[in-house]
Amino acid sequence: MRKSVLVLAVFTALTLLATASFAETYECTRTLPYTVNGIIKPPNQIITSDLHVPAGKTCELHWITVTGNVKVEGTLISFNSTFQGNVTVVGGQITFENGNGLVGNLTITGSPYDNSIGCPNNTNVIGGNLTVVGNSGGFYACQTTVGHYDANNNVAGGSVVVSENAGRVDLGGITLLQNLVCGGNAWYAPNQPSQCN
Repeated sequence: MRKSVLVLAVFTALTLLATASFAETYECTRTLPYTVNGIIKPPNQIITSDLHVPAGKTCELHWITVTGNVKVEGTLISFNSTFQGNVTVVGGQITFENGNGLVGNLTITGSPYDNSIGCPNNTNVIGGNLTVVGNSGGFYACQTTVGHYDANNNVAGGSVVVSENAGRVDLGGITLLQNLVCGGNAWYAPNQPSQCN
């Protein structure tokens, strides 16, 4: 009897841990924020966890703050939102418009779609590094600053790697604080930084 109780207690604890872990990721498959019975969701337009956009789904954010990391396997469209972690696009698509702020890194890999950051209206900021590697779709950066200065006015982040992409690459509107590695891409738009010519 004692052994059965112990097994049940362990099983219950593991179930609770698994449930807690699952609850830490917000699955986004719609436009946010939205209103239900007069209540705005998510509360205060803040997602206090990781965010996941599943394959085949579209998540559209307007003035949303995400405190965790973001994984995009579907389509993420973002307007005037803030991302306090990293954003990783794996086989999905991302469109940042009208002044988004990303504290961490942005990585786009294996995407068959066109991905774009910036324009119109406001500058988008990527505080960390930008990596765009191995995509068959195009990549467009306009009015985008990559990198930031720390409290001691030292450059932190700001490296950009854009390589081995089959689609059109346009980095004409990017401002970076550190180095740019650009190579093995199938074709570039006109007026690219000298490292890409």
